[in-house]
Amino acid sequence: MGQVSTRQLPGGAVLARDETVRGHAELLVSNIWPDLRLKLALTNKRLAGERPNTFLGVIPVGSEKMSYPLSNIASVQTTTRVLIGHLLVGVLLLYVGLTAGLQSGGWFWLLMAGLFLLYCYRAQLNIQNSGGGVISHRISVWNKSAAQTFAQEINTAIAEREA
Repeated sequence: MGQVSTRQLPGGAVLARDETVRGHAELLVSNIWPDLRLKLALTNKRLAGERPNTFLGVIPVGSEKMSYPLSNIASVQTTTRVLIGHLLVGVLLLYVGLTAGLQSGGWFWLLMAGLFLLYCYRAQLNIQNSGGGVISHRISVWNKSAAQTFAQEINTAIAEREA
């Protein structure tokens, strides 16, 4: 009979009997704020994690804990996209800032333009369940390659479980 492990997963979940950790990832959630991270752990039975909740996308106000049984996950992939509205507002604010000049408060508009332009390029980690639903977790584009590697690790665990 195996020992019950008291090792905790992200979000406070405890490993079950005969459950082992296969991998983990800590991914940035924002392109700007390095302290907001999505923490995930892959075991031989589930994907568990914790992601920050924010107010207006910048002020941390707690976290959301999650646990997905591997038997309910069909696949995991990453996607990227450009938000056209953010891109257009960023370009407009850049133009306003450059024409206003730094002495006339143009620095404020340039700062706002930079924020909109940084937020216009988004990446997501998408978890598709066996019923066809998709749960998306926003991640920073700076962590996309790490997220792709972790997604492949999860997909491998799913394939081995089904075999």
